[in-house]
Amino acid sequence: MKTKKYIVFEAGSRAGLSAEIFFRAWRKQNGWDDGHGDVLYLADADPVYRCVPTQSENIVRISEQDAVNLLQCDKDIVVFPADELTRQLNTAVRNVVQDDDYSRVSPLWYDKAHVNNILAELVSIDQCKIRIPLTFGLTDAFIKPNKASAGSKGLELKGDVCVSQIIDIRREFVADVFYDGNYINVFPREVRLRSGYDKMIRLLPPSSRISREVRKFVECVSSQVELFAPGIFHIQLVEDTNGDLFYIEASRRISGTSLVNLANGFNPFCFMNRVKTDVIVTRFEDGKWFRYEDFVLDIENEIRCIV
Repeated sequence: MKTKKYIVFEAGSRAGLSAEIFFRAWRKQNGWDDGHGDVLYLADADPVYRCVPTQSENIVRISEQDAVNLLQCDKDIVVFPADELTRQLNTAVRNVVQDDDYSRVSPLWYDKAHVNNILAELVSIDQCKIRIPLTFGLTDAFIKPNKASAGSKGLELKGDVCVSQIIDIRREFVADVFYDGNYINVFPREVRLRSGYDKMIRLLPPSSRISREVRKFVECVSSQVELFAPGIFHIQLVEDTNGDLFYIEASRRISGTSLVNLANGFNPFCFMNRVKTDVIVTRFEDGKWFRYEDFVLDIENEIRCIV
């Protein structure tokens, strides 16, 4: 197999850590000694992050500008889908990845009002059980939301869009998805948040309701919304007190805490190279709650992460 080089932008994020763990598991699976095999560049704007030592010669921390320069000089470097904004907002990076199934993006996919309105029409036709919150842009509103105004009763401002539906959230879910154009492989989990981050995580089996509904949802909308086209992406859902599922958002990248899915055979490097992921035996049974940190510690120990 030809040696490959990968770049992760915004690598100081949780998704960046997941990407690094996936890469180390990928190297372990291939049996590469240090200094041999694929190379991962972890790019971040934070100079302190770049000073942190890595555990392998094949994992290198660099600045985002150096990463952009590498991309422009070496056309064989692959951009790994872990960043939130760089591929959207950096024109040079967006142009480089525009023909890559795994890392290409369009700013239009992140126009929430646009995407939600298309999704709402599609799921209503197909009778999908994942509902789309009623959404419209500020320019479409006669009056901006103001809780003190009777004319805005029931409206809430979410970023630069209006959502005219308040969801009484009972449970929250994240599903990482591999989609090769034929088969949709869903890796779902229920999460409990603390300060906006996944704190408690419960892996769900392939037979779960969330797996079934996400698969049906992607099948329903993938031909119309490229955000769900073949590639790697994740979807966030909530369940209300009536048991109804609502779509919150999706992104063409791995989710921040996706490393927990190694316990269920999820490794994007394997998917991108069309190789089956080696099974990592862990104590994380489907349906049982664990801390996110438990997954990090156990998976780190299991793959040893020093190759």
